Amino acid sequence: IEELVEAVKAAYWELPPSTINAAFLSLQGSMDLCILDGGGNAFKPPHIGKAKLQREGRLPESVQCSPETAAIMSQLRIA
Repeated sequence: IEELVEAVKAAYWELPPSTINAAFLSLQGSMDLCILDGGGNAFKPPHIGKAKLQREGRLPESVQCSPETAAIMSQLRIA
């Protein structure tokens, strides 16, 4: 397993930061939709035009969750 971990680490550092950022943006958008779907996966992955935003220099490092998702998460928080 150590060899696998080291191989993944090496591959990670070989990727351009823009590729890693694009992957995390996709993950963030999918997490938002998954929460709205009640934990399911009956949704289409979000499309925000990452390639175009990257070319224009406007690709964000993160995205905010939707107000609906924020409300769900607020209800789930246990203080």
